[in-house]
Amino acid sequence: MSEDQKVPVDEMNAQTVGNSTPETANKDLLQVRVSDSNTEVYFRVKRDTPLRRVFEGFCKRTGKDMKSLRFLYEGERINEDDTPQSLDMENEDLIEALNQQVGGLFYRQG
Repeated sequence: MSEDQKVPVDEMNAQTVGNSTPETANKDLLQVRVSDSNTEVYFRVKRDTPLRRVFEGFCKRTGKDMKSLRFLYEGERINEDDTPQSLDMENEDLIEALNQQVGGLFYRQG
């Protein structure tokens, strides 16, 4: 991936960390990557933030419709109300954004 396709970190929830000490703030925040094979976007989120906010941010930055994408972590589909904590995510983990596939039935006559 070229440097022009990387998007800077989004400071999601930065305002809610303002009262924390630096040590606590670093433990509460997690940087995750979302990639659709063309674009990679970095987000900084609290461990208890619903990943729906990450999905919305990714779609806004890439101009894609959230209903047309499926988000996967370690090969498993992520629900909108899942959190990094519930998925036991670590710093710099990757979320894959894939186009939703409809259908898939192949009929061969003969």
